[in-house]
Amino acid sequence: MEACFSTFDKDGDGALNMEEFTAVCKALFRNETGKPYKMEGSQVEDLLSIFNVSGTGSLSKQEFVFCWSEWIKKVARPTTAFIVVDVQNDFISGSLAISNCPAGQNGEDVVAPINTLIDTVPFDMHCYSLDWHPSDHVSFIDNIHMRKLNEDSKIQDPGAAELYQTVVFTGPPKTEQVLWPRHCVQESWGAELHKDLKVHPKGRVVYKGVNPNIDSY
Repeated sequence: MEACFSTFDKDGDGALNMEEFTAVCKALFRNETGKPYKMEGSQVEDLLSIFNVSGTGSLSKQEFVFCWSEWIKKVARPTTAFIVVDVQNDFISGSLAISNCPAGQNGEDVVAPINTLIDTVPFDMHCYSLDWHPSDHVSFIDNIHMRKLNEDSKIQDPGAAELYQTVVFTGPPKTEQVLWPRHCVQESWGAELHKDLKVHPKGRVVYKGVNPNIDSY
């Protein structure tokens, strides 16, 4: 940031005027061939005015520091994250395998492309989400007897409920709930990530659906 400011402060007055700020934008924001994106003078003026809180028409060094950290750095050098969502056994070959959905897709097909991206793309962060349900989770159809059905529920007989139907539990809070087969129970095989999925050494795991009374999508 210091070097950038000094390089473009051509007149050495400790501030970037409109011409100097325009040069900064042309130098930093380029397409894949290295050609600067076209920016109208009015657009550059609008941008400068956002960060020129002193209203002088030029960015002081302090104003440029804020502009750099809150805009330029985020646009020119974005932080990247690779988010791997629920590549768990139960969704691939277990109780909620997507192969049983109308499209008939094979969940294992996503594993190889994910591994390739992990190996070849330098993401700043790798995150893995996991359904991580307690055994008494509200979404499991075999737990329907554990909670009182609300009078608004179209299904009033727990024994008559079928998979993928929607019921309403009294709560509190009153909850509309789709009934799923038991899946991704904490510490079970079904909750584990697929055996061939690569887990980045610095990957972060996000567990969801851990509250027995709340479903999480």
